[in-house]
Amino acid sequence: MQDEAFIDTRLPKSMKDGRCILTGCDANQFWLLDWWLKNLREHMPDIPVVVADFGLAKKMRRSLPDDIEFIHVGRLPGKRTWFMKPKAMLSSPYKYTCWLDLDCEIKKPIDDIFQYAHDGKLGLTTDEYAKKNKWAYWQSGVVVFKNKPKILEQWCKRSIMGIERGDMEALHQLVGESDEHIIRMPDEYQWLRLDIKYRGFNRDAKIVHWTGSRGKEEIITKIKEQEGHRKYLK
Repeated sequence: MQDEAFIDTRLPKSMKDGRCILTGCDANQFWLLDWWLKNLREHMPDIPVVVADFGLAKKMRRSLPDDIEFIHVGRLPGKRTWFMKPKAMLSSPYKYTCWLDLDCEIKKPIDDIFQYAHDGKLGLTTDEYAKKNKWAYWQSGVVVFKNKPKILEQWCKRSIMGIERGDMEALHQLVGESDEHIIRMPDEYQWLRLDIKYRGFNRDAKIVHWTGSRGKEEIITKIKEQEGHRKYLK
């Protein structure tokens, strides 16, 4: 029987009005967080930022700006952290939430993404490459929602079962290619690494998602070039 702490989908005791950007991080992903945060703050300096703690050391949390809010989510023993993403979303303390994976590069202000947060639905973009491989259709690197949609609760419960490869595949098992519970967002809100490979750079892209190991190599290059990261140049 699974730990009830992992399958508790009750709402936070109090919800804050307004909007937030939410991500999740553990010790292995911490190297991405500063880069991710700098890009976000460049374009959206005032929006509240919430970090789901999937297993950060105390010194890592202390090294982050004081205005970062944390929610403790934990992780499933022996499982990748992405299984806990829906749980982190369900734990958001804000009425309007935009989840962004840590390998997402914010290129422009995304204040308008919250127009896709509708009652009872998730705002998502599609992933044509996952569709071709028949393991997913909706891409979960960027997710926007209002309050706690029922589909989010169902996704959380399915994901933490750890049956599928990851959270995207768990969502696919629930909704397939249907948009009954989904608001489809334009691709500009999540231009994938493979979009760049096969469709080219998109000057209108607001978010670029550097997926996979090759995407992380690109991020490392960007970190080396980014001002304030001189330690990576040695």
